[in-house]
Amino acid sequence: MTDIVNWPIVTIVLGGIAILAFRPALSRLIDRLKSASKEGIQFERPQDSASSVVSLPFVEIMSLPLSPSAALREKVIDEQLHALPIQEPIQQAKALIRVLAITRVNLEFTNIVLRIFGSQITLLNHLSALPQGLTIHEATAVFLLAQSSFVELHAHRTVDEWLAYLTTSQLVAASEPATITITQYGRDFLKYLIDESLTFPRYG
Repeated sequence: MTDIVNWPIVTIVLGGIAILAFRPALSRLIDRLKSASKEGIQFERPQDSASSVVSLPFVEIMSLPLSPSAALREKVIDEQLHALPIQEPIQQAKALIRVLAITRVNLEFTNIVLRIFGSQITLLNHLSALPQGLTIHEATAVFLLAQSSFVELHAHRTVDEWLAYLTTSQLVAASEPATITITQYGRDFLKYLIDESLTFPRYG
């Protein structure tokens, strides 16, 4: 029972540390991302390297500044991981990848929560019930309502700028003719708001 209770704590803390630790390597991989499909992910080869092998900078990771609080967390995580019934290296790696993926998405959603306008969430809610999406003209009506309600915030903003954050954050996708639809990422974001009790009205 103790393991079941502690596992969410392990996933959150471990995922956060993993993202911090592997950020240099992940950034280099993301910069080299060429394509992603159901067949797999392809990366560009670095122009200044004759080898396609990506080496993880273990020494660099272990040299990261470690505060006393982080050192204590590291010790607790290590103890909890050894207490889990996962011994096979492949299973451990898959479990860590799963934890990292979940934690990464949750961190992205937390970042979006801090920046998104209430009117943009209203648009996402509308789109979630409309598989066919909305035309830009229909979406503009939501923006104009927000513009009249929050003049000091949106007076000099255009609907294109208002929609740009949603598209660059991959919450919505634009399609022809001049239609926008919510993405699966956008649907997962709305679910995240519900799961984390963050559905309260927002400014803007």
